[in-house]
Amino acid sequence: MNSISDSTTETSLQRFEPNPKMVWGLVAGIAGLSGVVLAALDYFKLALEPSFIRAACVSVGVFVIALFIFWFRSGRHGCQTLLLDETGLTLETRDKRAVLPWNELSEIILVGDSVLRFVSPNALEPLRLDNLGFTGEQWNRIKDALQSRGHKFKPGYSAL
Repeated sequence: MNSISDSTTETSLQRFEPNPKMVWGLVAGIAGLSGVVLAALDYFKLALEPSFIRAACVSVGVFVIALFIFWFRSGRHGCQTLLLDETGLTLETRDKRAVLPWNELSEIILVGDSVLRFVSPNALEPLRLDNLGFTGEQWNRIKDALQSRGHKFKPGYSAL
């Protein structure tokens, strides 16, 4: 929740850093719940002969696979940090940095209040900021900071 800003000047730098522990805890909780549910389904409904060992293996397997998929898609790069300053916005992870000047930002698409897509006519795809690791207060401050610069959010739809 680091933010250095002065609301009276436009030369201020605003930095929004997510909490990776919050993301990993959420993913681990969902993976654990999924493992338990699928193990119960396997034990009571899917298997010809119920086996506690098989259900335990299903539970652990689902948990590990779900964590691996998250790590492969997002976790290995780290959570996105958003920087806003007078020149534009910057999205950065441990190994990537994308800079979008304000004059190249044509629209901002808000998808389900959990994803912001920054569209530029000079880019093939919009930049994407997921609400992973940001608290509700941080996410609202991000949206307020963008709206205070005169940008309006266009509603968007997720195509997964």
